[in-house]
Amino acid sequence: MDVYTLLFSLVPVVFVTGISIFILNRFFQNEQSKRNIRLRKELVSTTLPVKLQAYERIILLLERINPEQMLFRAHKSGMSAKRFQMDLLNILRHEYEHNLTQQLYISDDAWSLVKKCKEDITKIVNISAAELNEDASGIDLTKNILTKYNSTEKRPTEIAINFIKKEVKGLV
Repeated sequence: MDVYTLLFSLVPVVFVTGISIFILNRFFQNEQSKRNIRLRKELVSTTLPVKLQAYERIILLLERINPEQMLFRAHKSGMSAKRFQMDLLNILRHEYEHNLTQQLYISDDAWSLVKKCKEDITKIVNISAAELNEDASGIDLTKNILTKYNSTEKRPTEIAINFIKKEVKGLV
């Protein structure tokens, strides 16, 4: 047998082997892709409820720190403005800290808005209290906070809640 005959008989073997390797490679890539899609679907089906629950908790947080809700829930008759300010700041801090872990499940943009909302409301409380006399009552502080909050063009809680609602609509 000469070299040409041997070479001529090896060409089909190499060709068939190359095509077989190509087809098997494509098959395994396709199977891997199907597995990845299945895993993603399973992940989404398990994480989506957790994410939605986190968004619900964040909405609840924002509603609870909304001055229009928080002031009336926290006010006690006969309270001084200074004492009421401290109570409000404690409520803000407590509500925020209670929901810190929710940032794992919501977007960075949403969490940034939640933080900004808390900071803006804290600022409104502190500025409102600083504008009052030492002998001012909690009612005076309530009026001042509500006046400031309602005079803002875009209320922090409304901005954050609307953003979160849009995000949730994108999830489902």
